[in-house]
Amino acid sequence: MENKEFFLQKILDTSPNIIYICDISEGKNIYVNKEITRVLGYTQEEIHNMGSLLFSNVLHPDDIERVKDHYSIFDFAREDEILEIEYRLKSSGDGWRWLKSREIIFSKNEIGRVKEVLGTAEDITNLKIAEEILHKSESMFRLVFDQSPIGAAVLNTDFQFIRVNKTLCKMLKYEESELLFKKFTDITHTDDVSRDIENVNKILEGKMEVYNTEKRYLTKDGGTVWGNVSVRMVKDKNGNPLYFLPLIQDITNQKNTEHNISQNREKMDFLADLLENSEQPFAIAYPDGRLGLFNKAFCSLTGYSREELSNIQWSVDLTPQKWLDMEYEKLKELNKTGIPVRFEKEYIKKDRTIIPIEIFAHIKRDTSGNPEFYYSFITDITNRKMIEKNTYHHMETIDKLNKLLLGREARMVELKNELEKLRKICPPRQ
Repeated sequence: MENKEFFLQKILDTSPNIIYICDISEGKNIYVNKEITRVLGYTQEEIHNMGSLLFSNVLHPDDIERVKDHYSIFDFAREDEILEIEYRLKSSGDGWRWLKSREIIFSKNEIGRVKEVLGTAEDITNLKIAEEILHKSESMFRLVFDQSPIGAAVLNTDFQFIRVNKTLCKMLKYEESELLFKKFTDITHTDDVSRDIENVNKILEGKMEVYNTEKRYLTKDGGTVWGNVSVRMVKDKNGNPLYFLPLIQDITNQKNTEHNISQNREKMDFLADLLENSEQPFAIAYPDGRLGLFNKAFCSLTGYSREELSNIQWSVDLTPQKWLDMEYEKLKELNKTGIPVRFEKEYIKKDRTIIPIEIFAHIKRDTSGNPEFYYSFITDITNRKMIEKNTYHHMETIDKLNKLLLGREARMVELKNELEKLRKICPPRQ
């Protein structure tokens, strides 16, 4: 008998749970094993000595009424029925520990009402903390998910939407109820479906953890929107697939812009090629005297290479001193009116020869309205100047001849007048 009691005591003392007998009619502890000390820090004697003040001393105020209600139903319980309850007890260090008790009727009084219950209590504090963290995490997830400025969804392993946020609904022009349980293939552009399925299968096979892609979605009204998509799979603790989490950013405007830029780039490339290979010299000049872009014809006109032109000052190395004041006034006029100006000046070529040129200058302003650069079409007018010079020379010769002829005519008139006078003085013989 003593061996059995000793063996039973060993079992009670080594149990990982608190084992106790509680007199629920008086609210005091009858027996508790040593596990109470590890969990709450109290000795067995301290718990026993609290007597009927046990509940008021260690039970959380918010749990007192619930525990009383729990014990009140034992009078209606079966003899072998186990009742469970979760509650908080104050530890000796003034902290609170969550316990989960499983209790059964241990004894009744003389009138048949339950007097004592036998119970085991498990410390579930860490579990409660984990639940609280999980609850906060879920709340945070719901907040982030629902309020996200980009589309978000949850898909099951059959690729059906089981949750969607407002942004995605707005993007695709569906109501939430209309999207739920549609498959992602139902709203994916047909040209993108096979690539999508291939990537999802790679995630399922463990070949990738996440995939990012740009794809087209079909909206409810038959339109198409572009999305930048990032898809990740969530697994359970055993590594089995639970669901997919796609995040979808609407990049339709970006794609339209890229398309327009691409079209404009083709036009710009054509114009740039046309300008580069044109026989008309062209150059961009900055107000500080630097040269920007220029074409092959401009290099040929000045005799400089591209590299050399990139390191010279148009207002110093190309323009003779005598033209600077005039050019300054012309650019001042251009800055003021914005109307292109045309004027003549000279360039100093690399070989130091001087050539006459005509400049047709335009202005490009920055966002503040200040001159950003000038772009000009430059024409070599050497031949024109030679023609003008020759023409002027010929005009001088013609003028001299005209004057000579006019002089001869005047002399003839004078001679004629003299002859008339002579006739009058000396009339001819009959």
